[in-house]
Amino acid sequence: MLPLLRCRVGYGKPYMANGWVNTKVNSMVNHRVIDGGWRMAKRARKPPSRVRYEQGHPTVSCRVPREIYGRLKAVMEAKGQSFSDVLKVGLGLLEVQAKQEAEVRKQGYAAGYRNGCAVGERLYKVTYPCSVCRKTLAVTNEEEKEAISEYMQEQGWGHGACHQKRQ
Repeated sequence: MLPLLRCRVGYGKPYMANGWVNTKVNSMVNHRVIDGGWRMAKRARKPPSRVRYEQGHPTVSCRVPREIYGRLKAVMEAKGQSFSDVLKVGLGLLEVQAKQEAEVRKQGYAAGYRNGCAVGERLYKVTYPCSVCRKTLAVTNEEEKEAISEYMQEQGWGHGACHQKRQ
């Protein structure tokens, strides 16, 4: 036979009487311990519809300063809206703002690209006038580049420092 457990009533709290529990209760306690110990009550199983609802509507929780909480409550009472309705309105405003920011970013990128290309053309584009109509032509193909290179070599073009060394 297993030894009996002794349980104290009140667990030592000062306002409760401390005394030994009678033998019958001790035997019940021993029986529970032998059968696998104290068991917590099982959680109630959620119906499938509740599980689907909770998956489709997750809980949102946040902490805000008292001032913002007061403002939120005032808006909710003035408009007669729930917290989720106020959140939806705020989210809609932020989505509009995000779309506007994306459009401004896109326009800024395009303007910067155009300006960069214009500066690059001014600095590095090689042009010459047409011998017939005198309109400006840009050097774009390899034949023109080779002809210019040959001309520059024939005419003695080079680095300034290199020309100073030769003298």
